[in-house]
Amino acid sequence: MDLHFIIQDILTRREGIVIPGLGSFVSSYRSAKIDSEKKVIHPPGKEIRFDPNVTTDSDQILANYIVSKEKVTLSKAKSLIKNFVQHTRNQLAGKGSFTLKGIGTLKMEESGSIELVPENDPASNLGFEEISVEPFEVEKPKKSQKQVSHSQSPPSRKSRTKTILRIAAFTLLLIIIAGGYYTGFFDYLAYKMENQKIVRQIYNTWASGEKQDEPAPVAGDTTLDTASVSKEIKQTLNQMTDKKRALMYKEPRDTKTYHIIAGSFLVRNNAQQYKNQLAKKGYKAEILEKDSLYRISVQSFDKKEDALVRLYQMRDREKLKSVWLLAVQKKDR
Repeated sequence: MDLHFIIQDILTRREGIVIPGLGSFVSSYRSAKIDSEKKVIHPPGKEIRFDPNVTTDSDQILANYIVSKEKVTLSKAKSLIKNFVQHTRNQLAGKGSFTLKGIGTLKMEESGSIELVPENDPASNLGFEEISVEPFEVEKPKKSQKQVSHSQSPPSRKSRTKTILRIAAFTLLLIIIAGGYYTGFFDYLAYKMENQKIVRQIYNTWASGEKQDEPAPVAGDTTLDTASVSKEIKQTLNQMTDKKRALMYKEPRDTKTYHIIAGSFLVRNNAQQYKNQLAKKGYKAEILEKDSLYRISVQSFDKKEDALVRLYQMRDREKLKSVWLLAVQKKDR
């Protein structure tokens, strides 16, 4: 059984693995890139680092993986891991280094800490291979006869200015019409004109000095009585009010808190160890317990936009590449 291959295989599928009694390997995604000088496309892969502080595997991921692949008992798998760790530590104590195929070399520093030097050969790409390419140029499309003649006789500055002025005038007219409609200005003008018409009728009747009886309503008669005028005025005011409310619409207030999560654990002790590691690196981490999981939050925000900006900054500029966003209702905190 080749534990080197098993560890490498797990790292291609997961973001990390703990070797009980030795430490943990943490992997982060590395995107593909093109080397124009060597004419090579480097494949996507994973950057791996070693953390000697996390040595407890409460979930027994490595042991259970060996059980499923090698068809052995759990006690046998633990025994194989223990022998592998003992052999690794003997190599580190004797030679000062131990090589993991396809991953890198563990080296014992003078301080006693263990550091990982990743490999630079194709095997370190975790199964992906580099691709050699030949340079090529995109063929430019040929110009048609219309394009050639158009390029030879460009439009004059005067004609272009007239076209721009026509477009600007038409756009301004549309803005005025739309603004008058949505603000109720046209309805207001119609109301004022109708009101002035009624006032003129009353004034002419008063000025003539004649007392006229109110005519009886006749079918098809266009005379406006007070009740119908009042009803139309109220209808106009209601329309204007609805349009003003539409223009003054406000977005509902966001009631969520957005946390940037650096890791999730089933065991609180593991979460506490990882929180301590982040604290040494300057992060103000806290443990969020929800749905039987212990999540490590490195920063929290009230606005989603601010949280997303910080999330992308961490992925691009800092070592926390696998962070993600968790939205929690403030009442659930």
